Amino acid sequence: YEWINGVKKMVNTKETHPPLHIKSLLSEVLQKIKLANPYEAFCMLGAFMAPDGNTQEQVDILKQIAKKWADKIQKSHLTPHEALTAYVQVLFLALVYPVSVIPLAEQECDKIVQPAIKALLKKLNMAHSTARSLLYGPARYGGLDLPNLYVYGNTLKLMMLLGHLQKQDATE
Repeated sequence: YEWINGVKKMVNTKETHPPLHIKSLLSEVLQKIKLANPYEAFCMLGAFMAPDGNTQEQVDILKQIAKKWADKIQKSHLTPHEALTAYVQVLFLALVYPVSVIPLAEQECDKIVQPAIKALLKKLNMAHSTARSLLYGPARYGGLDLPNLYVYGNTLKLMMLLGHLQKQDATE
């Protein structure tokens, strides 16, 4: 960080620091350590994150996954039940972990699953304007009981936090 005109800003480490090297324990060869640009995302813990908190690259990847799934479902000969199962057991599980480790707004999660939901509704012979309360509502009240990416991802986030608090993990 640097103070520029009274404002704290992240600086590009590639421009302000000389290259760093580390010597391997097994050999005398110096290996260059890649310096992270504060605005450049890297894959950490299975999700792309940038040091400045930017999650756009991960959102773009998740949108591509959902769009690819939607294209395949639209071209498939799956029954409505099989398409529903594919959404819950394949696509949703591929999307939920990254959402549980990065901060995303509900609107971002909705945009991620939008093409997949649209393709799924078409397979289920339902209108694309079907109320989301019917999609995510419990089956006992007439809903489809689809898992909501935002709700489920944040539930996992809380479960991970509570697990660390219970174990009294310390980070130093």
